[in-house]
Amino acid sequence: MDYFYLYELVLKTVNTERPTDGFALIKDLEKLEPVKRTLLAIGDDRRARQDFTNDTIDTLVNLISDGLIVGRITTTNMGKLFIIDRLSTAGHKYLDALSKPAFKEKVKAALRSQGVPVTIAAITKAITELIP
Repeated sequence: MDYFYLYELVLKTVNTERPTDGFALIKDLEKLEPVKRTLLAIGDDRRARQDFTNDTIDTLVNLISDGLIVGRITTTNMGKLFIIDRLSTAGHKYLDALSKPAFKEKVKAALRSQGVPVTIAAITKAITELIP
């Protein structure tokens, strides 16, 4: 799944469904038609499903760390636990910017022109620098 699209889905889901933790976020995402199609295409491939979950978790970590989602990450012996409060003001701006196709293409072109791979971390950094 395209990283921009995953970011947009996570932000929209946090904004509309108001999940309070990482587990609820993933459950809410799995109800969305584009995610259902992605998971159906993956089928029984455990590694691909785990990659999708890991991408979602990485996205959530970045969005919380960059202040786009107000929340907390607690590391325990069993792994990371996520508490999600809401989108921040910057998160709302980010979501608004992502709804504009020209903005997405501008960010992708900027990353490519600098020889930077279009990854979750690179996208987050580029967007946070472009949004006032």
